[in-house]
Amino acid sequence: MPATDSTPRDRSPLTAQLDNLIRRSLRISDPANPVEVAGGLRRLYRADDEAIEREERGLPILPPVRLERPISAGPSAAEVEQAQADIENDLRFLTTSAQLKDIEPELQGWGQAIRGHIADGLANARQALDPRARDRAFAARRALGDYARLARHVGALTPGFSSPYRRLAQSLDQVASLILVLMGESLAELGSGGGRFLLAAPASELVARRDAALNALRNLVGSAQASLDQATWPWGLRGYRDVMARLGEGAMADVRALFDENTLARMMDELIDRASSVSGRGLRALAATSRLALQRLERLVQIAAAINVQPASPPLAAFLEAV
Repeated sequence: MPATDSTPRDRSPLTAQLDNLIRRSLRISDPANPVEVAGGLRRLYRADDEAIEREERGLPILPPVRLERPISAGPSAAEVEQAQADIENDLRFLTTSAQLKDIEPELQGWGQAIRGHIADGLANARQALDPRARDRAFAARRALGDYARLARHVGALTPGFSSPYRRLAQSLDQVASLILVLMGESLAELGSGGGRFLLAAPASELVARRDAALNALRNLVGSAQASLDQATWPWGLRGYRDVMARLGEGAMADVRALFDENTLARMMDELIDRASSVSGRGLRALAATSRLALQRLERLVQIAAAINVQPASPPLAAFLEAV
């Protein structure tokens, strides 16, 4: 018996949001398909699925003990540890010096701020494939560079302690350079084939953009549950009807389909699912498939923006801008 699509066409926004949540969580395309839902649950709860399979075969539920191979540190791990130890030694010498006891609270404040920037920079440098992590790593490098320049300036004004301040500045510069090296190691995971592709926006921002586009579409078609009084003109509905009529006259069914919330949400969710994996293989897979989907959205914007809607429809312009 052939499979049929049991998803209703006219659904409430709450149902659509629930379906989109299921798509993102289980990484499936059709939440109404029990086979896809079962496969998504098996992937999500891998350990429980393996336990059920062992029980069906009559084997013990507990899996055998596996000795995992320890993860080897990167080539710059030793340099990072040495640079952190140098900074700790330099800060300890300055904060415990009897001649600098009058500014001990200020130096301790330096130490707390510097340690925080180092921890933030090193942690985000190892996740440089994520755009937000790259930005935070660069911000940490900038902060360490500022403290290095400040240390050199204070050392120039303190002749007796010029060398300790300069050593602290050199250690800060060393850590800042190693943060850049760690970022390069993380970006090297992209591999040689297709290694020029980097995600320009993090997955969390892509989800926000998707929600903005869907909210603008609901406002355009009149399903946003907004109260209209006698002084309100239905700009969105008028523009929506004109655009759909023009697209129907031009036999552009592929563009008309993108004005359906379920179709647009499914296409965007598929892109977000691929973009959620910030590994090299995941980004390369996104680079190979995203161009075609983006061309459909670009075609929607170009064709709909070229249609002269009278009177002008602000909800239509907001939807095209969100897309």
